[in-house]
Amino acid sequence: MSFGHEQLDVYRVAIEYVAWAYRLCEELQGHRNAKDQLLRASQAIPLNIAEGNGKATGGDRHRYFDIAGARLRNAAAHRMLWRPVGRSRRRPVPKAGSAWTASWRC
Repeated sequence: MSFGHEQLDVYRVAIEYVAWAYRLCEELQGHRNAKDQLLRASQAIPLNIAEGNGKATGGDRHRYFDIAGARLRNAAAHRMLWRPVGRSRRRPVPKAGSAWTASWRC
């Protein structure tokens, strides 16, 4: 069985981001709560995209897509918080390109 959200480029990029977040957290020592926050925020991105894509009205879809965007910004902020203490090496973040922003405008 295939779901509609699995065909969205933005969903596939979000899944790559979750995998990237897990790899980053494996490298970090300690800071269990901070890693947990990053993982929960990154997992919420594809989950909200999937749920929003299943909504019947455009307003509902946009609300879930907006939540996914907020979770992305939250995850990015968590990563930035680790830099001053030397906990986050520069790792390439998955390239979203136009897929991320184009899919936002459903």
